[in-house]
Amino acid sequence: MSLRKDDIIVFYDGECGFCSAVVNFIMDRNASQDIYFASLQSDLGQKTLGELGMPLNDFDTIICKKGAQSYKKSAAFFVLSPKLDAPWNMLQIFSFIPSFISDFVYDIVAKLRYKLIGKTDRCRLPSPEDRFRFLDLGQPV
Repeated sequence: MSLRKDDIIVFYDGECGFCSAVVNFIMDRNASQDIYFASLQSDLGQKTLGELGMPLNDFDTIICKKGAQSYKKSAAFFVLSPKLDAPWNMLQIFSFIPSFISDFVYDIVAKLRYKLIGKTDRCRLPSPEDRFRFLDLGQPV
């Protein structure tokens, strides 16, 4: 499989129930199916953390890759929000908020995510039709 330059890969904490809920939310609101997923714990996730010079155990940050560019925290959210179906794509209007403010809010949610929903060792099993969107299930990138 070859990704197009406008496709996005979302890297998330594969053990976080909140993160799994966010992945489900995105999948259910991305009719164009041009957002792909990989856990930060996967080989691809670990490679991406290494390329960004981040600790290989830093699972508190969502990372989005679009082409050769990588985005973290609220910037990642604002990159992927235009790919969501209406009305959720309108959330990009909040990208005018300075990153020190939006990242502050992001960090609060990231710190509380295990308390909000907890940890999980199970994630959504993708249907055969959606399996291609999970890059850490053995598909070449």
